[in-house]
Amino acid sequence: MFRTIRIDDEVMACLEQHARPGDTPNQMVRRFLGMEDTPSKPDAACAVQAALRANPGLTAAELAHAAGVGYSTAGKALAALADKGAATRTTIYRTEGGGPGRTGYRWWPADYDHTSQPRGD
Repeated sequence: MFRTIRIDDEVMACLEQHARPGDTPNQMVRRFLGMEDTPSKPDAACAVQAALRANPGLTAAELAHAAGVGYSTAGKALAALADKGAATRTTIYRTEGGGPGRTGYRWWPADYDHTSQPRGD
């Protein structure tokens, strides 16, 4: 869905400072807001956010499954949520198979107190 907005010359000049050759005004605004240049499926991003709210503490792969989207789509949606301050992540460390190492992240809604409910990793 497209909407028409009116912006003044000062705002446009600010956006143009961040423009790349060939950018549309929509792409400039998306980049300025920290969004991807091309729109993702809103339903997929919403599904990932809903899955995160319903299942705090899952990995990106688990959230992708819960949301019914691909792993890449879930990863992009989670990164966008983190950039907006709507999600946080904690690193998962495992020791089996030859020593310690980072194996991934667990994702949490930003307003969720995950420190009071540790998961068994």
